[in-house]
Amino acid sequence: MTQENIAKYLGLGSHSIISSWENGSRKISVDYLKKIADLFGINMIDLMDETPGASIINSSLSFRCKDFSEKNYKQIASFMRIIKNYHKMKSLANE
Repeated sequence: MTQENIAKYLGLGSHSIISSWENGSRKISVDYLKKIADLFGINMIDLMDETPGASIINSSLSFRCKDFSEKNYKQIASFMRIIKNYHKMKSLANE
């Protein structure tokens, strides 16, 4: 995924906003953090953790497509939320 792809998914006018989030020159809103976390199937806090490898992602998925549309990214984010919730329910059932 490129900054441009993610910018389209988030409904941003430019990928430069994502670059400014990455380099710390601009703060990101909680709404955007949630959408990005959903897309990658992780918790928002994992996006803010500065320790590389601190979080283990239990799902590994591959999507092949020549050109992803904004709708495709929304579908992936919805699917990843389902997977994340499944893992959460499974861990609660094992307690």
